Amino acid sequence: MREVLRYVRRRGRRNTIDLLTIDPASVRVECINPDRYTQRWELFRAAYATSALLSRFTLHRFRATPAEDLVPPPTFTDMNQPHYYACTIDHATIIRRSLERGDALLLVFEDDATIEPNFDAVLLDTMKALPSDWIGLTLGSHTALGNRHAEMRWGGRHRLCRGQMGAHAYLLNREGMRRVSAMLEVRKHYDIVDLAYARMHRADPNWYAPPAWISNQLSENFKRRDDFAHGPA
Repeated sequence: MREVLRYVRRRGRRNTIDLLTIDPASVRVECINPDRYTQRWELFRAAYATSALLSRFTLHRFRATPAEDLVPPPTFTDMNQPHYYACTIDHATIIRRSLERGDALLLVFEDDATIEPNFDAVLLDTMKALPSDWIGLTLGSHTALGNRHAEMRWGGRHRLCRGQMGAHAYLLNREGMRRVSAMLEVRKHYDIVDLAYARMHRADPNWYAPPAWISNQLSENFKRRDDFAHGPA
């Protein structure tokens, strides 16, 4: 019983990070973008600039690793899609570097992510409602899954993530960076990044989501395969 009571009290505390007052230099924002998709980068930069909240933080372009530069290990989920492996490696690299720099928060986008009109209001409200034990916040889902693996909790101001696919937009704190970095060091040999995150959501009780998705993926509406951010040229 004492264990249960301690757990409830710990979960009763709220997150104290305020995105409106935090030192902008302590927040790293990365957008993964391949060289061949210059228009994608420009479109994302323009969308990013529409957010007053995001505009507090410097946006950094992370040059996506060309798929031809890497050979997936034989254990990888899909050997016929090396761009998925490259994408997973890129996410792992961004998180490792953020840890090494000492960033307080890391916000990662893929270049096909959207910034929805309600982004600022929903994210700010969600951050205020998060429990103090949070490590990660998934900001959007793979369209095919929708809300299937996100459970509404705590008065509808945020949700628990339980196996949600979608790595195009997410926020990590320091503890989240540590846990995700350790996880990807293992899972990058087996899973695409979306599946690796879905596995982690199911195993870790400290992943959350806003009450509504605030970043979608443009690529879901693209008709040509080579329009995908990490697709083959």
